[in-house]
Amino acid sequence: MGVAKSLSKLLKLLYVGTMMSRLHASSYVVSCLSTVLWFLVIFLPVTAFSPSPEKAFRVFLPGVFAMGAAALGMWVATEFTRWFVYQGLTDFFRECGLGVIHYLVSAIHIDLGVSNVATFLASAAAISVAITGGLGLVAPVNPWLFALAIALSAPPYLLCGAIAAYMYCKTSISGTWTNIFQMLLIVGTVLPPSVLPSPYIALINPASIVAEVMRAAYGYSFIPLNVLEWLAPLVATVELVLAAIIARLADLEIAKRGLEYRV
Repeated sequence: MGVAKSLSKLLKLLYVGTMMSRLHASSYVVSCLSTVLWFLVIFLPVTAFSPSPEKAFRVFLPGVFAMGAAALGMWVATEFTRWFVYQGLTDFFRECGLGVIHYLVSAIHIDLGVSNVATFLASAAAISVAITGGLGLVAPVNPWLFALAIALSAPPYLLCGAIAAYMYCKTSISGTWTNIFQMLLIVGTVLPPSVLPSPYIALINPASIVAEVMRAAYGYSFIPLNVLEWLAPLVATVELVLAAIIARLADLEIAKRGLEYRV
């Protein structure tokens, strides 16, 4: 009975998220195009002039996907704790007994399953055409690992979103901390673990495990595949637990102090 009730609540949240996403569908399209253009400006020279362009593709692009998932979670949490306060939507959510983690979950299928994947594939297609003149690099070597990487992007999305929400509730300079946090997300994702003394140090970044699994899907990873097989579920579980705890702390702060609208 408890499982059925939880599943029903999850489906309702996803329905709410789908309906809300329709209100700003154009924003998703513009965001996707903007991200692809920025990616091309920054990484096209790196991949095109690398001694091994295909290796550069397999190293950098999965990192962009992983970082994008974590960053999306932070922006969605900012939407809940900051922008929607002025419109009254945050209070509406809370009056229904819902909090930070519920709002993050409501948008997760659109943000990760549609927006982030579409941005990744569009970027991959553009880079592949630039390097090889075709789309041969877009298809992963292992589609199962590709699908797993998409699924594994949910825990860092939730965790980073929960952290962003909690920082907003605890400090008046949350926007600054959020920007710093986003820059730190580069290490282990866009900036590969090979630059660190040990690739396992990169696991401090919640999104790095996603980048490694995605790299493995394209046949190139810095952590052995046999290690990823048990490490990825473990890290994902820890991140989900931490996300639930931190989101709950953010909810308690909101209940205690309320939310201040900041431009």
